[in-house]
This record gives sequence, C-alpha cells and structure tokens, in this order.
Amino acid sequence: MMDRINTHNKKKGLPVVFCLVLSFLFLAAAAGFAGEREVRRAWVGLELFPTMLAADMDIASKQDPSGAIPVLLLYRDDASLALDMADRLGKISRVRGLPLRVETAGFEDLDGLATDPPAGVFLTQTPGSDLGRIVAFCRDLGIVLFSPFEGDIENGATAGIRVTDRILPYLNRKTVRASGLRFKPFFLQVAVIYE
Repeated sequence: MMDRINTHNKKKGLPVVFCLVLSFLFLAAAAGFAGEREVRRAWVGLELFPTMLAADMDIASKQDPSGAIPVLLLYRDDASLALDMADRLGKISRVRGLPLRVETAGFEDLDGLATDPPAGVFLTQTPGSDLGRIVAFCRDLGIVLFSPFEGDIENGATAGIRVTDRILPYLNRKTVRASGLRFKPFFLQVAVIYE
C-alpha cells in the first residue's frame, strides 16, 4: 500500500517539474530575445548617429587638435560589440567633411574623459542605473548623448530613435536646451520632439 502512495505522489510531481523547466526555458528565451532586440536597436541607431552629429550646428567647433570630430561609443560589459560598432562608424569616416575619431570606453571610464570630451557619445548597450550619471556628464559638457534604447530619451538622453512605421530621430528638448546644443532647423522639423 505504501509503495502505491509513493508512486502516485512521484507521478504528481512530474508535471510540476515539467512546468518549472518550461517556465525557465521561456524566461531564458525571452531574455535572449530582449537582448537581441536591444542589439538590433543599437545597430539601427548607429546608422542615424552621424546624421545627428551633422545636424549639430556647432560640430566644426568640436574638432580635436588633429581636426577630427571625436566620438565615443560607451558600453556596459560588451567591449566587442562596441568595437564592431566603432569599426562600422569608422567606415563612414566623415561628417560634414570632417573626419571622425572613434573611440570606445566602458561606463565606468566616463569620468576620466572630462579633460578631453568627445563631440558625441553613443550608447551601445542599455545604461540601466548609469543613465543619470551619463546624462549629467554629457549635459554639463554640452555633448550630444545618443541612446537608441526605449525610455532613455524620456529620462534625459539628448537624442535617439523613434520606431513606428519608420525610424525617426527623437530629441529631448529640455536636455538639448540644458546642454546648449543647437541643431539645424530641417533636422528639428523631421525629428520627434519629447517635451
């Protein structure tokens, strides 16, 4: 009699274990999909980043001593993604006739860049809790902060992308003003503005 009860209880436990395993696999797949979606948004945003730099009316005044426009690709923990993106951006080579100097750095390295600030910063990964610090750094130095990730424009990033039936530049008007940035009127007409 006891053996039948134990066997019955073991059979009841199988569906629970099966459900737990399925739940874990679903969550892992969802996390992977979210990660892939973020990477796709970053690559799409990277295509728009040079256009946004070119729309900066003061871009020529932001050249480094060699005459190049310095831009920085910031990453959280995936340096190889940032390097791949830097390679792609380097192939564009010029913005408004000016050469680009593309560098990469981790979020933790940002404060050390204040002495030689870039003209633009592009986030290659979601910044999470670092966003406020990155926004403040860029705003205080008048640097364009481009984040292609959802919610970052509403939380202070200067520019990004708005994805609907097409991809449009997305600007945070308050951050643009606080940074002292000036964009070409045509760019402002085609961009979606967050007030």
